[in-house]
Amino acid sequence: MESRQRVMHQNSAHEGRISYSRYGDLSYRSPIAKGYGACMNTPRDIKDRIFKRLLRHPALVRDMLSGFVPAAWLADLRLDSLRELPSEFITPRGDKRLGDVLWLADRAAGRRLLVMAEHQTAPDGRMAARMAAQTGMLYDSLRAEMRGPDSLFPALLPLVIYAGDRPWAESADLSATVEPSLVPIIIGGRRYLLLELERAASEHHQPRNRFWLLARLTFAASTAEATQLLLGASRWLDLADEDERRMLQDFESWFHALTPEGRPTDWDPDERRGLEEMMGRLTTLETNNRRAMERSRAAGIAQGIEQGIEQGVERQQAMLAHLAARRFGADWGGRLAAALRAADPANLDGVADLVLDCSTGEQLLNSLNGHGR
Repeated sequence: MESRQRVMHQNSAHEGRISYSRYGDLSYRSPIAKGYGACMNTPRDIKDRIFKRLLRHPALVRDMLSGFVPAAWLADLRLDSLRELPSEFITPRGDKRLGDVLWLADRAAGRRLLVMAEHQTAPDGRMAARMAAQTGMLYDSLRAEMRGPDSLFPALLPLVIYAGDRPWAESADLSATVEPSLVPIIIGGRRYLLLELERAASEHHQPRNRFWLLARLTFAASTAEATQLLLGASRWLDLADEDERRMLQDFESWFHALTPEGRPTDWDPDERRGLEEMMGRLTTLETNNRRAMERSRAAGIAQGIEQGIEQGVERQQAMLAHLAARRFGADWGGRLAAALRAADPANLDGVADLVLDCSTGEQLLNSLNGHGR
């Protein structure tokens, strides 16, 4: 997909080594055409479990909030204070509902914010009612110690994370599904914020944002692009951190859940591996993907894949040239663009660091020459 530089905040008013069983035609089994629910070779409960595991990584949730929720809503929020709460709600009357994920974060003046996220794979006209009911049960289940200094419970941010490809035209307002009434009870008002992964992937380019990575993996145009996303993440995630390491493994599991034809024969979505073994599997994934591309190219069916990779490289080169122009002037941005066209695409990942570290455009180009062509 082409990346359009628009920020998506909300919906409209309706608004060891591994072997592969087979690789097929290299088309990515993502929701790009039919929604990821069409990948029936992976049971839905496994896909839901992997997706919920990803939503339990605090760094990914921080990236989701900071990159995809209106900044004004989070002005006093301390993102570094996020901690997960149990998502099973049991009210004093015994009502029970299993939510997807629930997080709590501190705000200014001793206040706090609850973040409740629900994962959806298809539009649901009853979503506003469901979220209203779940909000009520959540507050009904909170204990007195959850009250703040003013004896009030924390505010709530309800999110619906939509991973399907069909347009979401459902209202987030209950009044759209309820008959008008003379009873003066207010039922209007938005019940949730919709985050659409397809829009996030295509409209909001944030290469080092973990939530964007999830969106882009879900809607990658090819296995080649998805593989490069995984390998790129292995370079910028802090794999010395256990949560980041587990997150990368969950990203890998998500990739295999969406690409059953390219899945390792010993794939276990719940297996936890060491860093060395995981990196070996990613390296093997890249090797197998390259070999599959070579076979496809020989058969004359890799042209579209190559064009997608080339477009991705061109977008990255344009972004780097733009960044250089912002720092050192348009002339240096043009010079960098010309230099990058002759550079090895494998070295592009380090160029952004050079742009930020160098003091002048001349130093940038000299460093680029020494960085590898």
